[in-house]
Amino acid sequence: IFFHNGALAGKGNFSLSGREGRFFIGQDPLVTATLSGPEREEINYQEKVITHRKHWKIKAENSHPFPVRLRIEVPRPRFSDGKIKITLNHEPRASEEKAALLVWELDLLAGQNQSILLGVELEAPRDYEIDPGWK
Repeated sequence: IFFHNGALAGKGNFSLSGREGRFFIGQDPLVTATLSGPEREEINYQEKVITHRKHWKIKAENSHPFPVRLRIEVPRPRFSDGKIKITLNHEPRASEEKAALLVWELDLLAGQNQSILLGVELEAPRDYEIDPGWK
């Protein structure tokens, strides 16, 4: 049974060869990141183009009595069809932007929470069908 700062982190068999090692013991129940949304959705029909915007919110929270560094990874939205143009807007800016991943490194003080606002805009020809359930 593994405890981390007094909170149950997990149960399982454990063995280690050598004097040092890294292992994953599960999520920290006192540090959370919650995705909600889409918070807002907008569709704009112009003469030749449809613009579809969605906005999400990620709320990160540290319930520990000490500061933590939190890494949040979100899959980068992609469409394989070249007719669709994607624009990303996020606040704060991502610490890393990879081809398939957006990454934020957050330093949260004891009891602090912080929000990340993530906006995605799709632009496509007006006669093009965009699945309204895209995520």
